[in-house]
Amino acid sequence: MWPIQLLAENGLKDFKISPLRSFGRQMVSDYREAAIEHLGEDFFSPSNNYGAPLPVTKERGFRNAKLPVFWEFVQFLLDKVEQ
Repeated sequence: MWPIQLLAENGLKDFKISPLRSFGRQMVSDYREAAIEHLGEDFFSPSNNYGAPLPVTKERGFRNAKLPVFWEFVQFLLDKVEQ
């Protein structure tokens, strides 16, 4: 099931947790090396908000280096479309 389908069927609350555990791990596993090569290792550092566009705070959530960044998400989608 695609992440957007999970969002539509389960709502935002469930989408934040479940797909990130399954799809997120897959995205990081499949694309992190290429992302580091393309974006640089510093892109995933705490000083760069782990690749998030906004600073990571308790109010904004749970971002960390183990979660996929947008570039990895797009690569995942592009690969799915090609299949």
